[in-house]
Parts: sequence; structure tokens; C-alpha cells
Amino acid sequence: MIIFSKFWDMTNTYTSMEKENTSSEILPQSFELILGSFSPEDAKEIIMNLITGKIDFHKKRSFSNEIRFGEPDAYSENRIDQLTVSKNRMYDLIESASTQKKLLKITSNIEIELI
Repeated sequence: MIIFSKFWDMTNTYTSMEKENTSSEILPQSFELILGSFSPEDAKEIIMNLITGKIDFHKKRSFSNEIRFGEPDAYSENRIDQLTVSKNRMYDLIESASTQKKLLKITSNIEIELI
């Protein structure tokens, strides 16, 4: 199967480029988001920023739904609750590692597939 993609070249003209679609582009793919050992301080910054970003995404989505349709987005409200619980549990774990002067090994993968 051939996929046609368009891009801007160096002269700012719109160009079409053919690209052969390989099966690895269609199959589920995994990406390493976080991989390593971290001090409690670094772990807290990485994880809290990631979770806070997800919570903020769902807050905005729910607020937008409320403005447009008169009610918050139920899925986003549920995810906010779930993410807040996870955030608190991770915070406690990181604080425990800090008290014990331990590093934290963190692995996080993102898996994407076409559905």
C-alpha cells in the first residue's frame, strides 16, 4: 500500500512525497517514555509534571463540555479522580524513597495502535 504525504520543502513550496507503508507502521508500537533510575527529587518532578498535565487535560476537556453542553464530561471527571488517586499514591512512594535515601527505578511505555 502506498501512502502519500505532503510536506513543506526548503523553498516553502508544497511537495508530495510517496512513502511505502510497511507492516510495522500499522502494528501496535511501543515507545519508552521514561526509563531509568532517578533521585526522589527528579522522580517527583517527572511524575508530578506528567500526571498534572494529564489532569489538566481532562479538566479542560470537561470544562469545555460543560460550556458547550451544560454538563461536565463524565469520562474526564472519572479520569481526574483516578489520576488524582494515582498521583497521591506515587507521591507517598516517592516520599518514602526520599526518607530511606533510595533511588527509584521508573519505566513507562506508551503503546499506540490503530483501532
